[in-house]
Amino acid sequence: MEGTGRLRGRGRSALVLVIACALLALAPSSATAAFLTFDEFDVGSLITDDYSSEGVLFSGDFGEVPEIAWDEANPTSPVLRGGEDFYEPLHAQFVYPGTSTAATVSDLSVDVGYINDPYSTQLVLQTTTGPIVLPADEYGINYMSSSANNITGFDLEAVGAEGAGFAIDNLSFTPGLPPAPEPAPTPPQPSRASRCYDYVIYDSRGSGEEKNEVSKPGRDFVRGFRERLNDLNAGKRFSAVANLYPAVGVLSWSPLQTLNGFGAFLHSATIGAYKDSVDEGVKKLGDMIERQVDSFCGKRKTKIILLGYSQGAQVTGNVYADLSAKERKQVAAVVLWGDPLYNHRDRDADREDRPLDGSLGTRGQFPAGRKVFSHCNTHDPICQWRLPASQLVSHQLKEHSLYWKTEQAANHGREVATFLAKHR
Repeated sequence: MEGTGRLRGRGRSALVLVIACALLALAPSSATAAFLTFDEFDVGSLITDDYSSEGVLFSGDFGEVPEIAWDEANPTSPVLRGGEDFYEPLHAQFVYPGTSTAATVSDLSVDVGYINDPYSTQLVLQTTTGPIVLPADEYGINYMSSSANNITGFDLEAVGAEGAGFAIDNLSFTPGLPPAPEPAPTPPQPSRASRCYDYVIYDSRGSGEEKNEVSKPGRDFVRGFRERLNDLNAGKRFSAVANLYPAVGVLSWSPLQTLNGFGAFLHSATIGAYKDSVDEGVKKLGDMIERQVDSFCGKRKTKIILLGYSQGAQVTGNVYADLSAKERKQVAAVVLWGDPLYNHRDRDADREDRPLDGSLGTRGQFPAGRKVFSHCNTHDPICQWRLPASQLVSHQLKEHSLYWKTEQAANHGREVATFLAKHR
């Protein structure tokens, strides 16, 4: 009986082995899925063909090189972005692993984020039968996937105002087999110039506003600007980029912000951090404009729109006033709200003909001032200093926030879109 038992056991094992072999023979061969978390290289690493062994090559736009970066907004940092900041497009081309030979992949998934403005960013999957567009339609991290089996690459790009920028993480796909000797022709690719935005909007936020976002009136401006472009059937594309400077607070009763306010009012670099904040904002915005003007798109198509609110208006106004003639030519419009250096005598820029100047001084007249739209509410003490005491007590800082608590900034966006349509 014992021997029979062992025989039966061996018989069962043999049967299982036969069945397993048969199933393996029937199953289609498939490659192992690749999974990239972008912690395979150090933060700051520039990435092009570094993942070719996994079956993918990365590139940026017009000289930009994708970079592994730390993203505080992404719980699975590090991430891969398209260039030296989070606003550059990112491109991927799939290849047969270990080669530079184009290939197709299947079952792609990727995390895209951090998205502050749903539908501002899209992932375009390139396939042998045409593009598949996947919009980032949720706040935060967007998980995107496709079961298509003919994906040749993808493009991640902004198509509207995205305050926080974008990057990818946790990229997964199944590499394809080597392509046939005579692969099907790929769809024609758009020219470099056709991929350029018509306008890029650089926004500098006000004191104490949250970092990594455009200002509150800036958001409303973008909304109104887009609406009017659509009304005009202009077919224009634009992107909005935040100036990531400190924008230190000055308008609360916290000790640090009070010091910042005193330092700003006394024009003192030794009291508070206001002057350092403005100086850093000026440098960052100046660098962004210089890079844009010297880029491929800047030389051929893309114009610049500058926005600034409160402290950001001081930053933006200072930068525009000091631009070279070449850089100023690329600027299509400048919009300021509540400028602390408001000059009521600058008749080209002063859009409401107010009687007083700003709380921190008076700037000189803007060069090419007709491009400047400097807005100041009647009882806004930031840009209308020396109001009668009764009005200061009555209104306080209420009108400093009306630019975005009402439709003012959105209307200014519509106004600028109309202005640009008439002055092409």
